[in-house]
Amino acid sequence: MSQWPLTCVRLRCSVGIMSKSGLPNSIRKFLRKEKARLRREILDSAEAERKITELVAEIFKKHNAEKL
Repeated sequence: MSQWPLTCVRLRCSVGIMSKSGLPNSIRKFLRKEKARLRREILDSAEAERKITELVAEIFKKHNAEKL
């Protein structure tokens, strides 16, 4: 079975989260580029997704701390 549907669903979900996150466009652009870089450089998809999750959590943590 191809992983294409899973990737397609994941992308739609991730796009929806970013657009409703309240993050500025510059940070969204940075996240998009970093996620693409991580997916290209790390061959193990599970490890890449783990690193992406860590990156997004760190960005949200910093952004929410700045709001307060």
